[in-house]
Amino acid sequence: MPATNLQDVSMAVVDIFAGDVDGAEVVVEVYGKRVAVSVFSGASPGQHTVEDHLIKLLNLAATVDDDTEYDAAIGNILDILEAAGGSVFRQEPPTSAERLASPDNLHSVLYPETPNFQLKTVNGIPNILPISPIDAYADLGHPDCDVDVDFDINDTLPQYSSKNVLVQDVLVRGGSVVSQVLVDEQPVMLCKAGETGLFDHRVRRELEALRKVDGARASFASEIRVPKLLGYVKHAELGTVIGLLREWIPSGLEPPLDQLDSTEKSQTIDCLHEIGVVWGDGKINNVVIDRDDNAWLIDFGGGWTKDWVDRDLAGTVVGDKQAIQSIARYLRVDGDT
Repeated sequence: MPATNLQDVSMAVVDIFAGDVDGAEVVVEVYGKRVAVSVFSGASPGQHTVEDHLIKLLNLAATVDDDTEYDAAIGNILDILEAAGGSVFRQEPPTSAERLASPDNLHSVLYPETPNFQLKTVNGIPNILPISPIDAYADLGHPDCDVDVDFDINDTLPQYSSKNVLVQDVLVRGGSVVSQVLVDEQPVMLCKAGETGLFDHRVRRELEALRKVDGARASFASEIRVPKLLGYVKHAELGTVIGLLREWIPSGLEPPLDQLDSTEKSQTIDCLHEIGVVWGDGKINNVVIDRDDNAWLIDFGGGWTKDWVDRDLAGTVVGDKQAIQSIARYLRVDGDT
């Protein structure tokens, strides 16, 4: 996220509802707590208000493809919100002791209480004012995950309620959440889950990839260094699949970069392509080095990251091969520094 004017506060935009010139809404998260801010146009023709400027920025952020433009729009959005009502967003981060004493369950992380506010200019001064949910621009009720997408789960794997999955650490936030979790008395696992369940293409794509890999492991002489699928997470109330649990790969002390061999990554990629699985977002950040210096490929949710794969090759076999070459070049360059 771009820097904002708030001092020592971690703010992130987690959702935007836009698409017209008359109104929009943005959901902002501060240390795990969310606030929804609606904005409506009330300007007369020819007038330029803070409300209209914010609506324009939200529409831009909701549709722009360029990362630089998106980051700039988000930074401006957060600056406007902070200037209008910084006190609404000033929250104390939980201490490490508080997080350990009372870890959040996954359900509360995915579906947190979200109070509604409105940005409104009063006497020439923009303010953030509390409003009723019925007066908000968007309906933040139950997400659209109450119907299972056409997807066959592996019945031999366990299924857990989202309220029984305890979150130790959130690693990635957004439409889907990636976190380090505990379930019952089992070892630490990694969880990827989405508010909209399998309607989230990143969650579904990862599930499909891990299931294919697990079904094909016995067919290969060499080990496929991709984490194992360990179970499913179901919505605590609706009972539909909203995420996955997979093996946690403990990261070891990183060896000198020039000693990392890309051969084993290439072998794993070849095995994946043979069974019809594409890595998709190949980059050095999606390679984990374990305590035995083995390289594991992670994150099969798809996507594209500049400088690792040409954009038009993202999500293809050719793109994966290009990613391996880019990683090899990165390792050689950094190994010489």
